[in-house]
Amino acid sequence: LQAAQADPRLRVWAALQPALDQRYFVNDLEQWQQYRQVALPWLEHAAAEGDLTAVVALARVHGDGRRNGPRTPPLRQIDEPRSLIYSTLMERYGIELPPVQNAAEQTRARLDPAQLAEVDRRVTELFRPESVLPPQGREQRIRAVMRRSFEFTPPATDCE
Repeated sequence: LQAAQADPRLRVWAALQPALDQRYFVNDLEQWQQYRQVALPWLEHAAAEGDLTAVVALARVHGDGRRNGPRTPPLRQIDEPRSLIYSTLMERYGIELPPVQNAAEQTRARLDPAQLAEVDRRVTELFRPESVLPPQGREQRIRAVMRRSFEFTPPATDCE
């Protein structure tokens, strides 16, 4: 957390891979509380700047409530409208994942028109056209974004 506080480029990494033991979180409760205070805002800020890794991670944070789902990031705040915002952004950026798209369709069917209008407003506000994945090499880039969203490790030179 100290490195990420000093260098904003490391914030997505710190939010996805906190240096905290998930098995014995009670022993590090104060540090986990500190992590929870900064992780979501850091991811949201990065997503607002068009960071695709943060967008994918936030779709998981707000939409993946499975008990045995991925533990990265170790933060869940299930919220259907927010989940739909980030899954819609994923689609707009060219990241098409059938399970995420299916969940988004189901969420759209459950939300009322006012909620859907707010989702559309937020998506329009957050969308950065320059972050759209070009068709050339899209599959490789999608795999890279997904890999970073699960196991992101910045180059060692960024950590010094």
